[in-house]
Amino acid sequence: MDAMLSRDLIEWCSRHRPIPHGALDKLGPNFLIISPGKTGSTWLADNLRRHPQIFVPPIKEIKFFSLWFSCLDIRSYLGNFAEAECRTRGEASPDYALLPVSRIRLIQHLLPD
Repeated sequence: MDAMLSRDLIEWCSRHRPIPHGALDKLGPNFLIISPGKTGSTWLADNLRRHPQIFVPPIKEIKFFSLWFSCLDIRSYLGNFAEAECRTRGEASPDYALLPVSRIRLIQHLLPD
């Protein structure tokens, strides 16, 4: 684990209550739609919502890893996917395309698949 990821991970863990091992895999997103603004992510999210085996929350841009990362608990983020049941879960937050490399590495660590 590189120093940049280690620092972000330690900082993140210090702000969030522990969650059960594997909770992100079972309760969080299976995919993220990341793109620059105005490139069709709303259209894509709307169409994915129509698929019976895919769940995208009604709030298109959750922005947990960007805007809300410093102040919301991971449990509030996971709550966005509570209605997914056994469907594949995803979210579309185009501003994730502007995240610093250290945050992207943290996301990769938290959501490796």
